[in-house]
Amino acid sequence: MAPKLKPLQFATQIHQFGTPSILPSRSRRRSENELTLHVSGDGDKFQLIVSPYVNDILVTGGNFQLLNDFKLKMQTEFEMSDLGSMSYFLGLEIEQSIEGIFISQRKYALEMLKRFNMDKCKSMAVPLVVNEKLSKEDAIEKADASMYRSLVGSLLYLTTLRTDLMYSTNLLSRFMHSPSQVHLATAKRVLRYLKGTIDYGIWFLKGRPVKLESYVDSDWAGKLLKDLGMEQCEPMVIWCNNNSAIAIANNPVHHGKTKHIKVKFHFLREVEKNSEIKLSHYKSEEQFADILTKALTKNKFEELRKKLGVSRKNLKEEC
Repeated sequence: MAPKLKPLQFATQIHQFGTPSILPSRSRRRSENELTLHVSGDGDKFQLIVSPYVNDILVTGGNFQLLNDFKLKMQTEFEMSDLGSMSYFLGLEIEQSIEGIFISQRKYALEMLKRFNMDKCKSMAVPLVVNEKLSKEDAIEKADASMYRSLVGSLLYLTTLRTDLMYSTNLLSRFMHSPSQVHLATAKRVLRYLKGTIDYGIWFLKGRPVKLESYVDSDWAGKLLKDLGMEQCEPMVIWCNNNSAIAIANNPVHHGKTKHIKVKFHFLREVEKNSEIKLSHYKSEEQFADILTKALTKNKFEELRKKLGVSRKNLKEEC
């Protein structure tokens, strides 16, 4: 019997030597787009999918017998515990049901509010005041830079899931080198908004499209799905409210108004030509991305937040 190793050592071996040998050898391979993802199976019928992260391992598959055999072998070879269905991973709380999957960061957010003594504060409807201007150089007393950086860093981790916090957090991160009391007060306002939305998360409902924030995210997601045997047959639709950008992508002819644009900025033209994406026009007043780029009024903010799929668990039917 092989000597038992700690889970951390096992994870390190996977990263060093590629696909773990304990996986079934048939069609065993490592994803080229997500290096921690290992798959085993025939064609698009994957019996086993394994994704290690440091000393945690996620495993799933379509063959329950193979899945159970894999877990038993892992427990024989290494010191590890089977925690059952995934419910908590890297600060994310996961609840699975027949309707879909609800992912939130409630526990992390609560701990964050307590750490910055904001757990008993009054909540706010929106994270930022419309038209509020923040400046690097102001005459206001400086704030504790270490505490401010810790606060903004914690908010940045929340934006992995909470896209409604994206703009406010990115704005605050511009002043981390020398924050003032005004910057700190604005950061605390964001925490007050978080207090009022502590139970919010993302619903992944069956049959509902997933909204991604950029072409890079969409391209990565498409390649990852291909690794899992779910190759997309039609071009991925990218919504854009700039008719000129769409026209340039569709028309490869250079003319006076575009010849000054560097070639590297025309990559969208190439991916559309190869049918990887399809650019479609989207009206500015309906643009989802506004919540990611500016402070909004309460009604507009809540409308776009709902469209992004950020909601309470018991409001899933409204998403």
